[in-house]
Amino acid sequence: MYMFVRTEHEFAYKQLFSTAVEYASSFFGITLFLKFGSQDHASYIATALTAVWPSIKILNCYPHLARNASKKMQLLNRTSFYDDHFAINIKQLESARSRAQFDAMATRITKYWTSKSEKEYADWFVSQYLEERWRLWYCTAAVPGVMPSQNPLEYHHKTLKAVSPGGQRKPRSCLSKEGASYFAKDKLMVDLVTLPAMPMNWNVMKQLPVQGLDGNVTNRYVPGQIIDWLDCDGPTGLFRWTVRFQNGHEAQFELGEIAELLESSANLGLNITGKIF
Repeated sequence: MYMFVRTEHEFAYKQLFSTAVEYASSFFGITLFLKFGSQDHASYIATALTAVWPSIKILNCYPHLARNASKKMQLLNRTSFYDDHFAINIKQLESARSRAQFDAMATRITKYWTSKSEKEYADWFVSQYLEERWRLWYCTAAVPGVMPSQNPLEYHHKTLKAVSPGGQRKPRSCLSKEGASYFAKDKLMVDLVTLPAMPMNWNVMKQLPVQGLDGNVTNRYVPGQIIDWLDCDGPTGLFRWTVRFQNGHEAQFELGEIAELLESSANLGLNITGKIF
């Protein structure tokens, strides 16, 4: 099964797994039950798997652990400890052949790290890779004798994401890291100076005081839409944008304010450029 979505999210994976269960029943007359689910230490996938199959065992990616472990070397008091001990120890843990053996080795190894004044690194490792949800990274779902690899699958994904002509079809910022988004404040502060009409009809969300049916006033996130812009003489000496919120409230925002509002709305998951009203 393949799923085309704007971003990876728990809801999307729940839909994917639920669809698999539904059509396994419709097409083959079976109840699809997974005993194991292999993934790469992604909480949104793990949560979705356990939501659809509550008793599933989550198998985690050992290469993911190995890569992340080297990135946390700044937690070590002595960087040489990584090559001299840690890299060797995780290979020993990965070779465990039972849960009992793994647990015993993990306890002994992390105590040893702590005794060598590397408690901070040991605590990080325990919280990330020895908690109940994440500890099954010594398991593998590969066929015995076959080296597990996702390279062919990843190559196929690359082909699926590309169309001709026009290059890749993907929403803006779907693959960007935090802070490098199309709707990042720093980027918008530059773009809107020369293109003040660019955010017309874009959507935002802001906490506003709203009176409920019981008369109590609470702060709620209310969606709004940018409806116009005008020149202003404020601190920026540039422009001001008007937002009309769904509850009828209107407010004007200067450059830094509107850029910050757009960035925070995008980070909350709001569809900035789509139709929501």
